[in-house]
Amino acid sequence: DNNKIAQIHPDIVNLSSSLEQLRVENNELDNIDKSLAECTSLTVLNLSTNKIPSLPSEFGLLKNLYKLSVNHNKLVELPEDIGGLEALEYCWFDNNLLTRLPESFGLLTRLVELYLDNNHLHQLCSSFSSLTSLRELYLHNNRFGQPQQNKVGDVLVEAQGIPQEVTSLVNLAVLSVAGNHLVPDMLPQTSSRLTNLTELWLQNNNFEELPACVCDIPNLRYTLLDWSTDATTTTTKHFGKVAFPEEMKQRGPGKSKR
Repeated sequence: DNNKIAQIHPDIVNLSSSLEQLRVENNELDNIDKSLAECTSLTVLNLSTNKIPSLPSEFGLLKNLYKLSVNHNKLVELPEDIGGLEALEYCWFDNNLLTRLPESFGLLTRLVELYLDNNHLHQLCSSFSSLTSLRELYLHNNRFGQPQQNKVGDVLVEAQGIPQEVTSLVNLAVLSVAGNHLVPDMLPQTSSRLTNLTELWLQNNNFEELPACVCDIPNLRYTLLDWSTDATTTTTKHFGKVAFPEEMKQRGPGKSKR
């Protein structure tokens, strides 16, 4: 990493039968050739902090990939065959320009941690509800609470909020939807289905108090409405006093291991 590499050298692809890890983060990559898909033994691929605008349609051929980092790039969309990454468990697509997810995304059923924060998403694909292995999901700083411009004109389409599909993720323990311009009725009213959820990030939205539907989440231990490094508690009429551990304040939403 940090070598100002502008392309992945063909000699790397010549190692395709044996190459298991490839890390080219913090470089100048602006294109990923389809030949990378020949590296079918890859288990870890780090392309973060480059200038990549798209991934090749053959990307889904990396059947053994379980850890993928393409964060801090210029991705506008993901290839339709992304669902071919059947072994994927940890995935970072944060800090890109994504506006949508392909329907095949729901085929990534082994995903445990998913980072989609700091994009331009205003909805999720309907197949997202199939990602029932997810334990951590980061959606903060997207556009779920903002009206969207119609494709055929200047008409604004009403904001959809956080999709109901999220409440099908029954193993979810951590969820961040901070910074999405949300109001209370934009949260799923069936949030009580998230029986394993213990940590919920709601700060930098349009909540004056904790939404009632959040209080129905049976095992929720920590939540934040407004971020403050000095505040360790908040009081709401629905939830009473909620305490936040120091580690949670320092980490912030989505600042997990990579």
